[in-house]
Amino acid sequence: MRRVWILGLLCLGTATAENNVWISNGPYSGDVKTIAIDYANPSIVYAGLLDGGVYKTNDGGQNWSPINQGLLDQTVQVIRIDPSANQIVYAGTRNGGFYKSVDGGMSWKEANSGLTTINIRAIAFDESSAQRMYLGSDYGVFHSSNGGVEWTAVSADSLTSWDITSLLYTPYDSTLYAGTAAAGVFRRHVKDTAWHAVTMGLSNLKITDLMSKSETTKEILVATYGGGIFRTTNRGDSWQLFSNGLANKYINDVSMEPGNPSILYAASDGKGIYKSTNGGFLWAESNANLANTYLRCVDVSRTQPKVLFVGSLGGGVYRSVLEATQWQWMSQGMRNADVTIVVADPTRKDVFYAGLDGGGVFRSTDSGSSWQPINTGLRTLAVQDLVADPVNSGVVYAAVWKSGVYKLVSGSDSWTKLETGLPNQPDLRELAIDPSNANTIYATTSSSGIFKSVNQGISWTAVNNGLTDLDVRCVVTVPYNSNMVYIGTMKSGVWKSSNGGNNWFQASYGLTAMEVRSLVVDPSNPQTLYAGTTGGGIFKSTDGASSWQPCNIGLAELSIRSLAVDPTQSSVVYAGSGVMGGTGTVYKSLDGGQVWQPLMNGLVPTYIPCLALDPFSSATVFCGTANGVYRMTQVNTAVRRSASGQPVFFEMQQNYPNPFNPTTAIVFTLNRPADLSLVIYDLLGNQIKTLLSGRFPAGRHTAVWDGRDEDGRSVAAGVYFYRLVSSEFSATRSMILAK
Repeated sequence: MRRVWILGLLCLGTATAENNVWISNGPYSGDVKTIAIDYANPSIVYAGLLDGGVYKTNDGGQNWSPINQGLLDQTVQVIRIDPSANQIVYAGTRNGGFYKSVDGGMSWKEANSGLTTINIRAIAFDESSAQRMYLGSDYGVFHSSNGGVEWTAVSADSLTSWDITSLLYTPYDSTLYAGTAAAGVFRRHVKDTAWHAVTMGLSNLKITDLMSKSETTKEILVATYGGGIFRTTNRGDSWQLFSNGLANKYINDVSMEPGNPSILYAASDGKGIYKSTNGGFLWAESNANLANTYLRCVDVSRTQPKVLFVGSLGGGVYRSVLEATQWQWMSQGMRNADVTIVVADPTRKDVFYAGLDGGGVFRSTDSGSSWQPINTGLRTLAVQDLVADPVNSGVVYAAVWKSGVYKLVSGSDSWTKLETGLPNQPDLRELAIDPSNANTIYATTSSSGIFKSVNQGISWTAVNNGLTDLDVRCVVTVPYNSNMVYIGTMKSGVWKSSNGGNNWFQASYGLTAMEVRSLVVDPSNPQTLYAGTTGGGIFKSTDGASSWQPCNIGLAELSIRSLAVDPTQSSVVYAGSGVMGGTGTVYKSLDGGQVWQPLMNGLVPTYIPCLALDPFSSATVFCGTANGVYRMTQVNTAVRRSASGQPVFFEMQQNYPNPFNPTTAIVFTLNRPADLSLVIYDLLGNQIKTLLSGRFPAGRHTAVWDGRDEDGRSVAAGVYFYRLVSSEFSATRSMILAK
């Protein structure tokens, strides 16, 4: 993913590696597959993450810590607490088999003896016998009579051809039930020698959970993925639909208030929690303050039945202490946030936003030291991109997968959906704001091409004329030129429009890899662009995309997902590599992409989908990963000098800060004395104010503009240009006055 034009002030020299360290302080979240509440103490909860191992809280979810010592596979699919000893905890993983902890999860040991598979999906206990337990896997059911020390397959003709998703043992009739991924429910009495399919009445055979509701009535509930909930009172000989009130039939988990079979909960994939107060005969949504409604699991405390926890798809953990009438996000410390985008607020110092795939949007007001979710109004939380308005302070736009574009305005923590003109459930990818006209926004999709809004997202129009590849992965606008727009596509490389998207022309000459995932324009020279591709690495154009050349020296990976150019020194370029679910690297080039060097001190190799530059800090870079946002401050900011001590270059930097209000500084460096002028102009070319005029010595100089014209009057907010002219040198840059 590319990064929108962010004006930042980065280092002018080579950074000292030992002083440049990536650090992370969130945002915290995770893809929580399974939850287990301690039987005796509801403040102790275990959460199994699909890509983060096991986390534990001792304070009811206020803070979480990873507990993965000895857990060789951190793709956790099921966690259960031993019903006879709450310090004994079991975990089933996708690629590492079965693990057991005897010290409350502080250490784990494999317990795979006798297993013929390492993909464990379900755990069930015979609570009448402390050591007897069962495992469900992708290769049938296994039994242990000694607490997992040894395992045996349950009968020779067992369910080895079925993927077991759930297990239930009913001690009152010594029967084991197995739910499968595609074949319904099977039953086996302890005296049986074979499994029996019990699917009569099940209109959906994709089983996600089994639950014993009542020993008295012998009621069993089964949750399905797509068919809702079913009930049996005759050991599965027949099933009846039990889904009245379920608008969403994709149910991942069911749970009951202990001792009260009237209070039931169902975790749905898209509609949050459903609650029944009459034993399941009628269900209703119970989602107050539940920002993420894509739920994977639910568990209820045995000792405090009003307390329950749910795990979400990418959004971490939520807790209710009032029987699901109110929810609170409780994921602090859970380092499994799949960050898709990081963006700085260009008008407010220290303010950053992070978009998570499944976790929504988080905001930091202290340069990433802490993060808080701001998801009110978002209908789904699969955030693909964020852009901050460069002129209107506090305005942010979010592209949400299969949902739409949302807008956050200054002073509000609630998002408004902007959908007029967009397709239904749009597969959005990226957003871009025209830096010269903040009313103009572009949105790309994977199947419908590119859309444009000229009224801050209120309405959208498809602008695909000439475009033959409608799978558009990235878009970038050109500073100082509202007509020039570039997009990267899935199969046909780069396309260019010179009339604001009204017409498109392919601009891929020289590209040898046509899946373009990131584009960035050098803001000091709009004819220079970089393209990050899948499999082909980085390409550079110096002629406005008329031709491209590869620039991959030093790159260990050729799948590039993010790019950023230092606007104050265009020779400094950053790149993030990797593939989703894999590893990658942050790279830095000091020579315009000719040679790349890894920038990884403190960062484990990981997928880097996004990069951002801090517009107010002199040397700060952010990257997004599958484990949160990382920040690096580069400390060596000295100007390189010759042996005589004189600067070895002649340069005008980007004003700092930018955007600004009310003052900004313009820094330039001379390699020898010169007569020069520094003048401010508006967009129409009218001269606003002469800041400097005269002869200046060699060295570093700073001029400050307070946003006033020659007569001392404050000028309007908008885009302005400053031009430095001497007999040997001239340079022009833009800046934004925000009010």
